[in-house]
Amino acid sequence: MPTSAPPSAPPRPRIVVFGREVHWPARFGDPTASWVTPVAIYVATRIMAAVFLIQGASRQIAMTETTAAYTVKFPTPANPGYWTVTHNWDGQWYKSIALNGYPLHLPMVGDTVQQNEWAFYPLFPGLVRAIMELSAGRIGFNVAAPLLATLCGGVAMIVLHRMLLETAGRFVAAATVLCVCLYAAAPIMQVAYTESMAMMFITLVLYQLRVRNYAFAAALSVPLSLTRGIAPAMAIAMGLYWLLRWWHRKDRAFERVEQVKLAALTLFVGALSGVWPLIVDMVTGHQNAFLETQRAWKVNADRALFNNWWQRIEVYYGPIAATLIMAAVLPLLIVLFRKATRVWGLELRAWALAYAIYLFLVTSPGSSTVRFVLLILAPLWPFPDPVPHGPEEMAHRRRRIVILVILSGIGIVAQYLFITEVFTLPVPPGSGRPYP
Repeated sequence: MPTSAPPSAPPRPRIVVFGREVHWPARFGDPTASWVTPVAIYVATRIMAAVFLIQGASRQIAMTETTAAYTVKFPTPANPGYWTVTHNWDGQWYKSIALNGYPLHLPMVGDTVQQNEWAFYPLFPGLVRAIMELSAGRIGFNVAAPLLATLCGGVAMIVLHRMLLETAGRFVAAATVLCVCLYAAAPIMQVAYTESMAMMFITLVLYQLRVRNYAFAAALSVPLSLTRGIAPAMAIAMGLYWLLRWWHRKDRAFERVEQVKLAALTLFVGALSGVWPLIVDMVTGHQNAFLETQRAWKVNADRALFNNWWQRIEVYYGPIAATLIMAAVLPLLIVLFRKATRVWGLELRAWALAYAIYLFLVTSPGSSTVRFVLLILAPLWPFPDPVPHGPEEMAHRRRRIVILVILSGIGIVAQYLFITEVFTLPVPPGSGRPYP
């Protein structure tokens, strides 16, 4: 007796993102879906970090007065809970901007500019304020800010995974997202800081470079320049990308018209670096207001282009510590120039190198450097080597899984210490303790 054919499955919805079709998974959790894996990793690691933040908050002391090491804009009690602890440190400043805006005049003591809100870029607190207004006050800063940051981080992981999936395969894409999410400072992606929003715009801009949509890359660079002061790094990345495209022009066409467009985009993004400093100068009526405000923080007091990292570390910690720290930078340089990193694609390679150059040129070495490194992205999984075919294949696959497990374990411990000993405040800040 003939059997009837099974009913055909209903057609899956067609979703187009950035001009490309994203296939809806055949079933929930289908690992072939380009967004399921990064979302699963991101959600799991954010839950873990939330547990660590709750643990850290339970040990936090009351913060009621501003000290030389910590500004209190909004006093908090001891054991303040998850939502309140998410606006520790710089979050105090972002909350002040979201609620009260920027001061019209710079606070001065004599001729010296004091710490103030103009040091912080406006897009993140502005969007948090918009969420608060749209909710008619039902959602306060303490909830809106970490939720916005967490959402931006999730988008960044989806785009990063998609880029690596196209060039490096599923394992490298998933391993990189996992290593980013388990990096020591990764919990900063779910608190009132701008790293996750900056990461979202970085990955979106790089993706637009890959699909040759330079107009959209330019448009996305504008909010990036108003999120964090990394437009110069993106301009360097685009310059390096231009050089890489030109170097590989025999393998991949790089026509004269495209060369001009990409060069113009690079100059445009470089010019965006001055937009926020110019706005600060115009509103306050004070020349170099942004730079002088930045220098009000001790760590930036003698910041200048081409900082000598070894010399600065040697002054504070001695020659042995300076030598060890600078030696620790060498593996990063090795990772960036390894042949295996070609699987990242030209865009992520250019960004990683440009951002490393940018950090060495304009930042001062300190405990915040750990947080800054989060945005380097692809190098946080430093072993993107392709799997060789033949008798060594299985051994190579097992070896990279073991390495990933080890790095993940180190990352979990480092995150716990970062949250409970650095970001939350079990003792008064200062006295040589690290800061996020």
